[in-house]
Amino acid sequence: MVVRKNNKSKRPERGKTPSKPSGEREGPKAGPPPDAVVTSAVESSPPKLGFPIVGVGASAGGLEAFTELLTNLPQDTGMAFVLVQHLDPKHDSMLTEILARSTRMPVIQVTHGLGLRANHVYVIPPGATMSMVDGSFQLVPRPGPQRGRDMLIDYFFRSLADQLKSRAIGIILSGALSDGALGLRAIKAEGGMTFAQEE
Repeated sequence: MVVRKNNKSKRPERGKTPSKPSGEREGPKAGPPPDAVVTSAVESSPPKLGFPIVGVGASAGGLEAFTELLTNLPQDTGMAFVLVQHLDPKHDSMLTEILARSTRMPVIQVTHGLGLRANHVYVIPPGATMSMVDGSFQLVPRPGPQRGRDMLIDYFFRSLADQLKSRAIGIILSGALSDGALGLRAIKAEGGMTFAQEE
């Protein structure tokens, strides 16, 4: 007698769910493809600056030196320039208009949350302490009268070093006194470039 093997699977009875073999794991649930997840993560990540940023610290007396610097720079340096100057917090500044006469690059007074672009010049507004976070400017009001001197340049240079690392460049023009010395050290420690104008 020849016994034939039945290859047909047994059909489940009506109303009953077929049971899974013991030890078999449940497959992953359907979802978006892996590349969609990566794209979403990239879009939600903070912007990264791929160009150097030059921080320039100066006192009110350093305006002439900075104006001369801008005059000799080409329009397409591929860098952004940020001027941090000790301004009178009680008066509006004409610094933006004055500097705009010395360069073909756009000159903009910084506002909170403003993003940076290459081949632009940015100027700190009066009465504010400025820093950089995730490629944009952050402004907080300067504290009231206090002992000593506001270290506006150090504060910005330190954030510049933290955000840009080796792409940070710090320049101190004459008249800034001690403000900026610690900021230059921070930039140099991260591999950035630093310059100081001789008296």
